[in-house]
Formats: sequence, C-alpha cells, structure tokens
Amino acid sequence: MTKSDTSAGFRAWWDLLSDETKAGIDRRVAWMAFVAGSRHRMYPPKNTYRFRAGRWIVTVTADTVEDARVKAVEKLDQRAEKLGATPPPSGWPLTKIAGSA
Repeated sequence: MTKSDTSAGFRAWWDLLSDETKAGIDRRVAWMAFVAGSRHRMYPPKNTYRFRAGRWIVTVTADTVEDARVKAVEKLDQRAEKLGATPPPSGWPLTKIAGSA
C-alpha cells in the first residue's frame, strides 16, 4: 500500500467516524493506529514452528503447519547435503515440538 493509498483509506475511514469519536481522538494518533492496522493486514505475522527429526531441531516460520512441515523438510535436506549425508529414504520423521505455534 503506497502512502497515497494509505492517506486515501485513512480519509475515508476518518469521514465515517462520528463527530463525538473524532473529538475524543487525536488525528495523529488515529493516523498511526490506522497505518499500523493496515501494515498488519498487509503483512500478517507468521507463526514459528519447531520440529525434531532425530536429534536435529529445525525452526521455521510459516502460515500453516503444512507449510511449516514442507519448509522443515527442505531445511533438513539442505543440512544433510551440507554434511554429505543423504536424507532418510522414507522421509524425515518430523515431530512438532510442544510450545511452538
């Protein structure tokens, strides 16, 4: 969202507020809150997932557990390749560590 889009969105939102609400809110504070909300909507925070595969622990960020598992497998494959090992033929036995997203 460009600054002009954000400004237009803020003006549209501000115009919808009642006069009582506008009187109780500083316009600059309302602007900062609106921008923060817009950024949060555009870039929602991703969850952090931790998996164990044998004695290796992998931490990845993703939107869903399925996406996290895919990223964890890719990361484990890279680690194995770096060490000159091959991934397990039946795939990595991923176990989600409690406490992660």
